[in-house]
Amino acid sequence: MSNADNEIIVTKTKSWITNVVVACNFCPFAAREIKRGSIHYEVLHEVTTKNVLEAILKIFLLLDENNKIETSLLILPDSFADFNDYLDLVESRNVTYKE
Repeated sequence: MSNADNEIIVTKTKSWITNVVVACNFCPFAAREIKRGSIHYEVLHEVTTKNVLEAILKIFLLLDENNKIETSLLILPDSFADFNDYLDLVESRNVTYKE
């Protein structure tokens, strides 16, 4: 995917956060962080458990090193048509980081 494609994905994600997460008040802190521009967005197309875990680790390091970033969203646009597959990934992440 090109950078332009990733920009479209990030723009759509930002719109969803504003129009759904903020508008429905699912997260009381989201509006503040959107206004501050303190959300990091990262798009990952090649999704394997290993790639996702590596991307999460890189994001953890970025959050630790950059105090202007309050939170991050890892966007996996080409994956997890089945929500249970996503839950399996979350569980593997939980097990990995507990060790």
